[in-house]
Amino acid sequence: MRVFSRLARRSGVSRAFVSSLTSSTSVRRGLTTEAFVSRHYQMQDPKDVGDFLRRKSFAVRETDSHFVVRDCPFCHATHGKADNLFKMYVHKTQGVYKCHRCGSAGSWFDFKRKLQGGVDVASSA
Repeated sequence: MRVFSRLARRSGVSRAFVSSLTSSTSVRRGLTTEAFVSRHYQMQDPKDVGDFLRRKSFAVRETDSHFVVRDCPFCHATHGKADNLFKMYVHKTQGVYKCHRCGSAGSWFDFKRKLQGGVDVASSA
């Protein structure tokens, strides 16, 4: 932080700008499952997540804020081993997902697009 502040002062960056960067950096270091989703693509109804997972017949556990999916659809075979199960978390209201086994992560719309065989925007660019 000090090195960044010195460099910022030398380059003429204001202190307010530096403090805003450091506060957002500390937020990023926290354990959150939030991701930016444009207002254009925000979910209309937070119940969409649970309804979709049930419609697709995913075995899930519920916590206060997440659905924990038994088998990540993007991982290789788990062979039924207990330590390979329930590694994918999907936020109940935002739909942000993260698999702690294969590393697959993204927004709710990324999740639905991958499941339905859509083109991955990041890999097509």
